[in-house]
Amino acid sequence: MADQRSRSSSPAAAVQLMELIWPGALVAQAVYVAAKLGIAERLNDGPRSAEAIAAAIGAHAPSLKRLLHALRDHTLRIVVAREGQIICVPGIADAVFSRKL
Repeated sequence: MADQRSRSSSPAAAVQLMELIWPGALVAQAVYVAAKLGIAERLNDGPRSAEAIAAAIGAHAPSLKRLLHALRDHTLRIVVAREGQIICVPGIADAVFSRKL
């Protein structure tokens, strides 16, 4: 029993566990912040630059760019960037940011 306990609580096991949990936690936090800021609502009328979105919601533009980058680059692909403009992916963004859920 002691052998089993020491193996499961080893630093390597902890690192492996964090490698499994951390990406999901980052995505969940990014989706939460985007929903709280109302990013999807700002994109209802069409594509906008990150700077325009930041100005509309009163956010720090470089920080908002990092948030949008996270939403774009993870497996969710909630937003896409085309020619410097941010676009919500139809269906996915609606489901993720819907206040009805």
